[in-house]
Amino acid sequence: MAAAGTELYIYYRLQPGALQALLPALRDMQAALAVSHGCRAALRQRADDDTVMEIYAGLSDPEALLEAIDRQLVRIGFDRHLAPAGRRHVERFECV
Repeated sequence: MAAAGTELYIYYRLQPGALQALLPALRDMQAALAVSHGCRAALRQRADDDTVMEIYAGLSDPEALLEAIDRQLVRIGFDRHLAPAGRRHVERFECV
């Protein structure tokens, strides 16, 4: 039986060294979102640069999660940590 739900992969490049400042807030955000949206959350960093990926799996309402993420990012002042001309990229996959 295949797993149900949607998975979101959200990636972005941060300014050098910014992940260390953001890490506690990102981990807290993901833990709260996992509980409130009943999903699994993970955080990854590319091995050779400052690209970060947030992963959310087992979602029944990905739009609601994206709205909640946007609110949390404003709260933590996320945008000031993005690399110049940086933006968040969202990829959505359905489980089959």
